[in-house]
Formats: sequence, C-alpha cells, structure tokens
Amino acid sequence: MENNETAVDSRQGSARPISAKDPTRITEQQFDQFCEKGDQELLLAVLTPTHTSAQGERVKSAADNLPRYENSYQMAPKRKFLPGKAQEIIEEALAEKLSEVDYSPEVCRDVAGELSELIKERIKALNLPRYKIVCTVQIGQRLKQGIRIGSRCVWNTKYDNYATGEFSSSTLFAIGTAYAVFLE
Repeated sequence: MENNETAVDSRQGSARPISAKDPTRITEQQFDQFCEKGDQELLLAVLTPTHTSAQGERVKSAADNLPRYENSYQMAPKRKFLPGKAQEIIEEALAEKLSEVDYSPEVCRDVAGELSELIKERIKALNLPRYKIVCTVQIGQRLKQGIRIGSRCVWNTKYDNYATGEFSSSTLFAIGTAYAVFLE
C-alpha cells in the first residue's frame, strides 16, 4: 500500500493516510464502491471497530457501536423540575382525554398508554435538560371501592421529584404520575 492513499477513519469520520495495520480504515475508493453497490451490511462490517481474540480471530464488540460523549461535569440542573406545573399538565391531559369516556377495560388500557405518552411529551416541552421523564397512568372502574397506589424510587432527593394528577367521572377514575430524574 502506498503512503499517498487516503482512507476514511471510521472512528473520526475524516480522511487520513491509511495504515495496513489499522483495520478500521478503508480507502475512499472502497467506501465509494460500498455506497454504489448499496451493500450497507458489508460497509458497516468494515467500518465497525474489531478486536482480536486469544485465538487471533477478529471479534466485534457491542460497546464499540455506542456513541461516546464527553463528560459535562454538570452535577446540578440549570432549571429544576416544578411539580406544580407538571400536576397542571397531568390533570389537563386526563380531563381532556377522559371526559367523554365510559369505563371499558379494553378502551381504558389503550387510553392509559396514550395518556402516558401525551403527558410525557407535554412535560418534555417544558424544556428541562438532562431530566429523564417517566409517566404512568392508572385507570379503574368506579364501584364504590377504595384504592391505594404507591411507588418507591431510589433517587437524589435534592434534584429528582414527581407530580401526580387525578381525574374522576361517574364511571371511572384515573391517576397520572410523572417522575423526573436528573441525569448527572
């Protein structure tokens, strides 16, 4: 191989002189050939970093395909999760979706999933960077019974929080909960 050839470095996406010792680099001509043929599996196999096993075989690592990010060293949120605002969002979403619904196990199962996604998206719209939002919605039939719903979480009480909203009609009740966990 001549020194004046260039290759695409799969780890950095840049063209540099290739080395016969580095299996993660291919020539631009090889890259163009793979793209023209549409052989994406082969292209990914060539561009995927590999390791050598004790027997001398090349072995791919699943961890090599994950994106790597620099540490931000941000240990506290810039804006904290506000349970009051989230509670309003939950109660509005519950009332909006359930005001015309009569209890039916099949219908309520589907509506609970839709509500959970709707609440999560609306809370994410509050633009709380680095918070993971988890939502649950329980819907049950009203038959003059009592119910207790509890949850336990291991989290940082300084930054993590939750909000709960309720809705009730003549045939059903619903409880929505949103958990906001800060990702350090």
